[in-house]
Amino acid sequence: MSWSKGVIRGVLGGLAWAWLGLGPAQAGVVPPTKADLTLDVTSPITVSLYQKDSDLPATVSLQSPSRCTTTGTQLYRDVTDCWLPEWSPASLGKVVYVVVNGSTTAPILVPPAQAAFPLAAGTPNPFVNVTASVTTLTTSAYPGKCTNIGIVTDADFALADFTLGSLSPTTLQISPTTSVVGYPLTPNDCGGMAVVQVGNLKFILPKSGTATVPANGIPEAWKSLYGANLDPSADIDTGFSGSSPCCDGISTFDEYRGFIVSGRQIRTDPTQRDLFVHVVNPGDSNAGVFVTSPSCGTSCYGGGTNIYPVPSSTSATLTVPAAAATVGAIVTFTASSGVFTTAHVLGEIIGTAGGRATIVEVTGPTSTSATAQITQAFSAASLAANSWQLRESLFALAYVSVPPERLHLLGYAPGSTNSPQTSEWVDKFASLIPAQTLNITDSVNDRVVNPNRIYGSAQKGIRVIEGLNTNTSSVLGWSFGVASPNQAGNVVVFTQRIISYLDSLIATGTTIQYSTASLVNGAWTWKPPVIVDRNSLLSKAFQFYTGHEIHHSLSLTPQVQGTSKVSYGNHWAPGTGDCVDQAITTTSKSGTVTFYIPSVCGTVDEGQFAIK
Repeated sequence: MSWSKGVIRGVLGGLAWAWLGLGPAQAGVVPPTKADLTLDVTSPITVSLYQKDSDLPATVSLQSPSRCTTTGTQLYRDVTDCWLPEWSPASLGKVVYVVVNGSTTAPILVPPAQAAFPLAAGTPNPFVNVTASVTTLTTSAYPGKCTNIGIVTDADFALADFTLGSLSPTTLQISPTTSVVGYPLTPNDCGGMAVVQVGNLKFILPKSGTATVPANGIPEAWKSLYGANLDPSADIDTGFSGSSPCCDGISTFDEYRGFIVSGRQIRTDPTQRDLFVHVVNPGDSNAGVFVTSPSCGTSCYGGGTNIYPVPSSTSATLTVPAAAATVGAIVTFTASSGVFTTAHVLGEIIGTAGGRATIVEVTGPTSTSATAQITQAFSAASLAANSWQLRESLFALAYVSVPPERLHLLGYAPGSTNSPQTSEWVDKFASLIPAQTLNITDSVNDRVVNPNRIYGSAQKGIRVIEGLNTNTSSVLGWSFGVASPNQAGNVVVFTQRIISYLDSLIATGTTIQYSTASLVNGAWTWKPPVIVDRNSLLSKAFQFYTGHEIHHSLSLTPQVQGTSKVSYGNHWAPGTGDCVDQAITTTSKSGTVTFYIPSVCGTVDEGQFAIK
């Protein structure tokens, strides 16, 4: 649905709801659920939800785990109409307080019904269901913790110490002169559903269903973002090209329940295709000992002596928010000019005197602001021109087909080494033995990103492996298959070979130039070249080969191309200008070597793009 994509998933100010500290008479309420699973809006007994205002984020995006934002007070705020469960491996569940309106009876948690997953398409949620006039309405017990993480099946919520036979009511100050009594409810799941009972009335938290539409376990606060009464079992994602195959293999319910992505909880857009990627660097080994690079040491992708893409200084000044002094905080940086682009998403902001942040969102193709997560504390409130640097993402070319808000890097730390295995998908990687022998212990389940799915079939992501061996010089990248991630999905980029190859070409001249192509009236046109240094050129080359190999695992490739004498394989001819050109091309004249490196994909490729 293109109407919801007017920006590159920056901070969506229109969705950052600012509440006004309402008193209990004006609080949001959840009515009880009737036997037909609609809400009894006439009931005098309701419940409301509260959280500490200062614990809420300043802004939210569509990916945010909850919808509530802070107003900057130390009071407790009504979050009834915006709260969604929050859980992460590091901090576990974020407490919300249940307040009963119209009754002094303490709430109790309704224990889960028995259920088995995954469910067939169209099957009702087993915890909120009506069959043969029998209503099932219990707290959920979905498998694992999120769609992609956790292996235990347990109750999704624990209401204070209720399982021990006691309650812990807490006094919540909601204004300087007003307080209410709340009962702590702690999520143990990214998208669970609590059912609490007051007397003989049952309440679904977060609120699901309306006075006329039965509940299905997906909260109204999330449904409202996508403008429809969503079918939990559907997989309806479009995106990138209307002519390309539908869907991303993740059901609507599982997109709501969400994922842990590099330690952060996110929810994904059920109308747009999402891709999950894990980087293995270093990746190739002999007898358990990783291969190293003479140019980069441990890895060229991060954690070695040289890291690509290299950061570049900027002539803009940077305003640093106060919260940037806290590691882990997600803040918005503002520059004096439009230096941020989508290519910087999952790249870095680096203060030359200290401070680092991973960029997570940019509000347009070119912007003066970027949202980033602090990885090293900043001490200054402002950074002068040329006292800070920007690093582009290694995945800038991949963003052409999968925008950065929909390309999810699992277990990833930019600029660092990344483990061969991650707990954020089913990982059965064993080794990559030079030159390119891949060993997977369970190829059927390897790379599955929805092992805890409620609906549908297994969906896989893509593994990008950095190879440092130089056993051959002619192969710079390798894809184990040309298809969607479910049929292919393992690719290797040989970074040291790329460096050696380009260095051999650079050595023929004294000046280096770089050019890329764009589509003008349906024809590829190379742009006027610009002078660059060696490291900048290598950065563009790494982005090309990384994105190029990822595209092979998205079916984003032509049929075998070539002539009667020359085959280009599943590539366009070198020099075409397309993201799946067979190779980078060069010209050399009067001491100047010009490198032609594609940075976009053509419309023919777009029509074949497939994730499922």
